[in-house]
Amino acid sequence: MTDWKSPAVVTAEYSTLVKLCHAIWGVLIWEFIMNIGFEYSHFTGERKFRSSFLLYLGARWCPLFCVITILVGFDSTSQINCQAYAIFVFLFSHLSLASASALVVLRIAAIWWLNKIAISIASAAWLANTGSLIHSIVVVHAKRSEGFCKITNTSETKTNILVTFITDLVLLALMLTGLLRWENAHRRGGIWWLLFTQGLAWMITVVLAGAPTTVFVLLNLNDPMNLMFQVPALITMTIGASRVTADCRTMSTATTTYI
Repeated sequence: MTDWKSPAVVTAEYSTLVKLCHAIWGVLIWEFIMNIGFEYSHFTGERKFRSSFLLYLGARWCPLFCVITILVGFDSTSQINCQAYAIFVFLFSHLSLASASALVVLRIAAIWWLNKIAISIASAAWLANTGSLIHSIVVVHAKRSEGFCKITNTSETKTNILVTFITDLVLLALMLTGLLRWENAHRRGGIWWLLFTQGLAWMITVVLAGAPTTVFVLLNLNDPMNLMFQVPALITMTIGASRVTADCRTMSTATTTYI
């Protein structure tokens, strides 16, 4: 049986994590370039600017800054402040997740036609998630070891990971429930059908991305294994949130005012 706590295994897993983050960097750059036209159309005035576009930018740019910071910590040959490094990694990643979740909350508000109960539930879920994210930034700790910065208390993020997973499921369930109230959601074509299919796809994405992350953090095999699925989950969820938002904006209707 593998001793997940042994130094040799931990070192090997960190090596795998470094390679994975470099691969994700390539995917993120490709995604960023392929969809830069949507941002450009806002900056040039081709598309009307809405305040929710700022959340879209957060879901697009913060993952980029997060991965850049991670790679700096892994690849830097000079001495850097590892604690500051860890804080900025968590800050950018959590801003990404908070922005993506906020986009879902705005979509819920539009789908439920500003229903106070639905908005209250969605807002409470978002605030709970954001609070747990802030807590993880406060408690994170890192030190330099074997030539690069390592986050050493990853097990303390399990509450944050679990809360994020649960609140995302609550938001998505609320969104799909709202869509099922409308007959148009079952008719192919149009904005409601798009919202319905996106909701299903987003639910699957959250489960596939969030479940492995949650399971491995709860297992707490070692620090690199706790982190192994977090970066892929972050990138998957933020790419999904930004893409569905951009797709909806291409359909100019009254319903898309908030989404």
